[in-house]
Amino acid sequence: MITRDAVIAALDRVLDPELHRSIVALGMVGSVEVDGARVTITIKLTVAGCPLKAEIQRRVSEAVAALPGVEGVQVGLDTMTDEEWDDYISGN
Repeated sequence: MITRDAVIAALDRVLDPELHRSIVALGMVGSVEVDGARVTITIKLTVAGCPLKAEIQRRVSEAVAALPGVEGVQVGLDTMTDEEWDDYISGN
């Protein structure tokens, strides 16, 4: 059975292409939903037109798809709030 914790652990190994730090630690992971063998994730980008969004989506999809039992991964994109952006920049 796939758990949210297992998905978060997989995402913790995904590095932001700019800062080379975990997207979990940087607060880029919005929501994570597990429905049987399917996982839906929302990633919060720094800006709506982020030039690295396709790379981030690919990294997230590959990391989660590698988990045992995962049959489908859907990655949605959102944009950080001003407060989330401040935390991202400061590395908190």
